[in-house]
Amino acid sequence: MVLVASNSYAAVKAGSACGKVGIKSVSAGKTYTCVKSGKKLVWDKGVLIPVAKPAVNDAGVIKPQEPSTSKGEVTTFEPWSTSASAKEVNDAAQANFRAWAAQQTKINPNHHLVLEAGLTNSRASNFTAADKLGSRLFGQFFPDKYYTIIGANRDWVVSKLNASGGIYTDCAFNAGNNGLDYCHDAGYTQGYVITTDVSFQPNNPGSDGTALIAHEYFHAVQNRMSAMVGKMTVREGQDFSKHLFPAWLQEGSANFVGFSVAALAMDTTYWAGREAMFKYAPSEPSINKNLLKDYEIRNGPGNNSPTYPYITGQLASEFIVASVGFQKFLDIWINFQQTQDFDESFRKSIGITLEDFYQKFEKARKSLGLPEVSWKLICLTNYPINEIPSNLPACPLNKPNSGPSASQDPNSNSSNSPPPVDRNSNVDGQGCRQGEEPIKNSFGSFVCTSLANGNNLWRKSG
Repeated sequence: MVLVASNSYAAVKAGSACGKVGIKSVSAGKTYTCVKSGKKLVWDKGVLIPVAKPAVNDAGVIKPQEPSTSKGEVTTFEPWSTSASAKEVNDAAQANFRAWAAQQTKINPNHHLVLEAGLTNSRASNFTAADKLGSRLFGQFFPDKYYTIIGANRDWVVSKLNASGGIYTDCAFNAGNNGLDYCHDAGYTQGYVITTDVSFQPNNPGSDGTALIAHEYFHAVQNRMSAMVGKMTVREGQDFSKHLFPAWLQEGSANFVGFSVAALAMDTTYWAGREAMFKYAPSEPSINKNLLKDYEIRNGPGNNSPTYPYITGQLASEFIVASVGFQKFLDIWINFQQTQDFDESFRKSIGITLEDFYQKFEKARKSLGLPEVSWKLICLTNYPINEIPSNLPACPLNKPNSGPSASQDPNSNSSNSPPPVDRNSNVDGQGCRQGEEPIKNSFGSFVCTSLANGNNLWRKSG
C-alpha cells in the first residue's frame, strides 16, 4: 500500500500567492514560476509549454511519455482541464484513488476466497492478493456473502460455486488470457480456472488476469452500490433503458478499478502498464474514434456491440476521478438507488450534467490521448463519418418486438432477451435470442450460439 498524503490539486493562477522564489508549477499547459513582486511572492504569467506531435500506438491511443521535470518543479492538475497531459490526468486519478483506498481499513467478514488444495503457483498467489485487496476496499457494499473460487480443475470450481449459491453449468469463458477461464454472476460469486502459470507484468498488467479478477469483482460492486443485482443495468438504445448506465461507464470504470487494484496489490504503478492497457482491444478501424456519447449503448452481452466501450470509457473514468475524486465517482452508483436515473445521479454526484461532461471530455480527448472523431454510431451500425449512406436502413429500436413488452419488467433479469441487431452489419459478438434465424450478409454468415456462461452471441460461421 502506498499512502498518499494529499489529493488536493489546486489550480495555479497568475498573481496568486506562492511559497518560495524560483519554484515552478505546471498547470493548464503553462509553466509558472514563483517571483517576488514588491513584498509579495506570486506566480508569474506563465510560459506556454510547447507540445510535440505524439506517437500513437496500434490501438489509436497516444503513447504515454514521462514528462520532463527539474528539481523543485511541482506538477498540478486543474479539475476538468482540457489541456492537461495524459500523465497529469493519470497521476491525479491515481492519487485520488490511492488516497481513498488508504482510508478503507475494515476487513469484510462476508467475503470468502476458496482455493483448490495444492494450487500454489504465482498466478494463484497474485489473484489472492488482488481479491483480498478488492474485498477490503469494497466490502462495505456487501452485507451478505460473496465467494471467489479459484482452482485448476473446472469441475471442482463449478461445484464449489454452486455449493456457494451459484447456478453454473460450466466455467469456461476466456477473455484472451492464456490458461485462464472464468465465470461470474455480477452479484454473489465468481470463479477462475487456472491451468497455466503466468507471472504479473507491471508493463503488461492484463497478461495474467490479476486485473481481470478485480475488474469482474467491480461489476458486482456496481450492482451492489446501485441495488441492481440481477437486473438490466446498461443502456441498449431503447426508451425503456435510457435511464440506465452507459456502457462506457460500466466497462470503463471496471477497467480503471481493475488495473488500479492490480497495481496497488502488486506494489507497482498504474502508469507502468497504461500504454499496454490501451492495446487490449479489437483490431478494428473504428476503435476509439467515436464521440464518448456513442459508447452509451450495449446491444446484447457482446463486448463490441456495436462499439467497444472499454478504452474510451477507461479514459473517461480517469478524467472523472482526477477531477472530483474516487468517492464522488462511486456516488454515481450509490445515488442511483434514490434517483433511479443515471443522468440525475451523475449530476448529483459529479456536480455537472452528463452533457456538460461530454463537452469537456471531447475538448480534452486529444490531450488525453484519443484520436480525432471520425466514426459515428447510427442506430446499431457504426459508420465512418465520410461514408454514412444517404438512405439509412430502418432502425429496429423502439419498434414492436424490439424489447420487453409493455407487461414485462425490463429489470426482471432480461439479459437473455437482447434487442434485435442490424442484420446488415457485422454482428459477430453481439447478443441474440435463442433460436434466431442465421444471418448472411456482406460481412459473412453468422449463427446464434449458446455459450456455457448463459449468454447467446452471434458467431461467425464457415
